[in-house]
Amino acid sequence: MTANRGKTIILFLVFMLCVSVANANQTNDSDKYNFDRYGGEKFTPQPMEFGKNLQNKGQDGVGVSGSTKANETERKHMLLQFYANPNEEQQEMLKERGVNFVHGAGTYSFVVSMPASLTPADLPAEAGLRWMGEIPVENKYDRTFGLNVPEWARMEDGHVEIVICFYEDVTYEEAQNIANKYSSSTPQFYLYPHSFNSHVTTNESNISLIASEDFVEGLTYPPGELVNEDLVNGKAIPDLELIFVVLAIFLAIAILKK
Repeated sequence: MTANRGKTIILFLVFMLCVSVANANQTNDSDKYNFDRYGGEKFTPQPMEFGKNLQNKGQDGVGVSGSTKANETERKHMLLQFYANPNEEQQEMLKERGVNFVHGAGTYSFVVSMPASLTPADLPAEAGLRWMGEIPVENKYDRTFGLNVPEWARMEDGHVEIVICFYEDVTYEEAQNIANKYSSSTPQFYLYPHSFNSHVTTNESNISLIASEDFVEGLTYPPGELVNEDLVNGKAIPDLELIFVVLAIFLAIAILKK
């Protein structure tokens, strides 16, 4: 009787272990489609239906491909999430419809540039797509300060200084248009290996508006540091010189003891 009870307990424990493993696998499978927002919260989008327009037939019986949209000049930046990393063939399917990959945005997710009129119904499900959505404006704010402008970025006249970071596929002319639209003075531009940044002076109320612009990848504040006034006025010894002075004193003491 005792032996049977022991076997029952062991079988129960094995069953519970299997259930726990199954639940863990389901959780992990769901977690891989999470997006991390700057605020720390996680966002798991629900799967969408893709390619509905591609399944429709025209009056002549020919499928509507929507491939002509690849030539549209007005574009938008979006998030695309896949069930797995797309292979070359799947990427080519999307490129034929004007979808350009900009950079990664998480597991199986990418920031892309596409014709403004494209919808999930215009993109082929065969490309392995799971979800398509807008890039949250709050994800474009400075990661450290958000909308809380640091003191060194505030000017005496009430304006603030910010740095606008543009997507790598944004042209200099497009970046200029955005910077000039919001800057109260002539904006400064910096050319990085793959993109443009612009240092602008603007009203604090414009920060969210700038982040809402499609061409803008993100915002940050110019670097600042506390100034040691005594050091600037020559009343303090620089750190490096102070180190040499201390070393010289110890060396002198050692020599005197000999």
